Amino acid sequence: MLSMFQVLECRVCEDVFKLQGDKVPRLLLCGHTVCHDCLTRLPVNGRLLHCPFDRQSTELSDSGVWGLKKNFALLELLERLQVLNEPLTSPDIDSGSDTVQCDENEEHTASIYCTVCETNLCRDCEEVTHSTKTLVKHRRIPVSERPKEKPKCTQHSAHVIEFTCLEEGCRDNSLMCFVCRDYGKHQGHKHTLLENEAENMRASVTNVIQHVRTFTGEVDGSAAKLTSVIEAIEGVVAMHEGDHGNVIAQHLDGTAEEARHKVRAYFDDLRETVNRQEEAGLAVVNNYVREKLLSLRQQQEDMAVLMSQVTSVCVECERALKRSDAELNGMLMTWKYSKQGKKIAFGPPEFILLSSRVTKLKCSYGKISSLLTEPACPLI
Repeated sequence: MLSMFQVLECRVCEDVFKLQGDKVPRLLLCGHTVCHDCLTRLPVNGRLLHCPFDRQSTELSDSGVWGLKKNFALLELLERLQVLNEPLTSPDIDSGSDTVQCDENEEHTASIYCTVCETNLCRDCEEVTHSTKTLVKHRRIPVSERPKEKPKCTQHSAHVIEFTCLEEGCRDNSLMCFVCRDYGKHQGHKHTLLENEAENMRASVTNVIQHVRTFTGEVDGSAAKLTSVIEAIEGVVAMHEGDHGNVIAQHLDGTAEEARHKVRAYFDDLRETVNRQEEAGLAVVNNYVREKLLSLRQQQEDMAVLMSQVTSVCVECERALKRSDAELNGMLMTWKYSKQGKKIAFGPPEFILLSSRVTKLKCSYGKISSLLTEPACPLI
């Protein structure tokens, strides 16, 4: 039959959950519980941790696996099982019975202890045995307040242990009775009363306990500081009452989320600045391209008109070539003058006009060629 501790184990590593340490149970968003050690070894996709049983994802905080909630219901059950499995024994109580028999009459239950006689007595026997003038002066206390019985010497069972040996060689067996001290193996050894040595030990233990408590307080203070720092980074969940009396949980962002907001805001402003500069650059390019295309299209139209004129002159020249010699010699000859009044051409007016138009065509073609070699955008 399986015990409860065998049932309460991690289904990944099959180890029993612990109240602390690497085997503490932690809850996933899907409701499954896995120990801390197994969670640290599961693959993480970004900030998502997938459950090993149903593959549902759980988003991790900045603390990683440490940020997952512990399964407190399971921890409480483990604590109760641990208490139930501890033996219910006490060093101050005999395992057999809580009652003490009367030393005078074993059929009676003792209720009084005489510190002088060192006897347990019931009420009736106490009145009989301590009714004389001498015994009535003995100090008697309730049995529950009686001092612990001194252990018997292992070498001399008739005597109780009263001393402890201080020699280095007797550390493993330092307890002794007066017979051991005076005649036994501890004869001549340095010794002290058992009560004194016990008091010294109690003082040392008390000092250690004080130091441990001081250290525990320092650790608790450091743990509280760590908790406050973690909450300051991750944020906390604040509970407040709503308008209708209901309790509303509100998550207050920590410094980590504030830092993320600042980074996002900075890069949002940076993107807006870059977008504005991009729009301004595109506007410059568009204006330049528009003016460039307008100039090129104007040159294209001028070239088309000029080509049409050249074509008409060529047609006239071809007609002239078809004329007879007499008609060709009879054509009107004239001079063409420059702006300075110099003669620069002589011949028929049609030829002179053709030559002038060809010169203009070459000039226009030269301008168009220079425009074609320029970049489409001055920013490139």
